[in-house]
Amino acid sequence: MTIIGAIAAVLLTAGLIPPYFEIRKRRGRVVGINWLFLSVDFSGALFSLLSLVVDRHFDVLMGVMYCLCMALEIGIFGCHVVWLLRRRLRKGRKEGGGEESVGEGNVSCEECCEGVREPEKVVVGETGRTEGNEWGIEGKGLSL
Repeated sequence: MTIIGAIAAVLLTAGLIPPYFEIRKRRGRVVGINWLFLSVDFSGALFSLLSLVVDRHFDVLMGVMYCLCMALEIGIFGCHVVWLLRRRLRKGRKEGGGEESVGEGNVSCEECCEGVREPEKVVVGETGRTEGNEWGIEGKGLSL
């Protein structure tokens, strides 16, 4: 039975590691995680740990598993809170007349998009109607 518990602990921990790679890729933003599920999962780990505490015999393996689960989920919550605070600080700096953005300076949209051409419609047949999306590639086996 100890082997089954160890495998469960490893798989549970391994399942909570990939979101950290996604968080790092998105510079701290947590995307694709259901907050309700994460909260319920955290509560389950917390109450399971509390049930181990009040029990006569403390199962160390399960205690470690619940602590790891809670620590990884707190990390996900924390990353999102830090990202929200950084975003609000940046937004406040922009509105307050502070630094606009890192490395770009005060560049307007017109200056940034200078030289970019507009998408063209594809005219099909003799009727002169356009087909496909605005890039005109939907009818050619590709779609956006």
